[in-house]
Amino acid sequence: RTMVRIDSVRDPARRYPDKSSSAEVYTNPGADAYVELEMLGPLQLLEADQKMEATSTYTLMRRTQSDPEKEARRVLRR
Repeated sequence: RTMVRIDSVRDPARRYPDKSSSAEVYTNPGADAYVELEMLGPLQLLEADQKMEATSTYTLMRRTQSDPEKEARRVLRR
């Protein structure tokens, strides 16, 4: 009944971890079911006291269609 869209800036000129992934999804079925969404930033070597920042925008929406693929295509056209 509900879905989430996560938007995060991706720089095509930079290298990303885990086979160039900028997002990862983990799931666990059964009694302790959960979904974990992890946004990944570009690889960067940091010195002591340096930091990196990234902004992700989460949009929670109600589903309007029964077909998940059609729903995703509709949302990605926004």
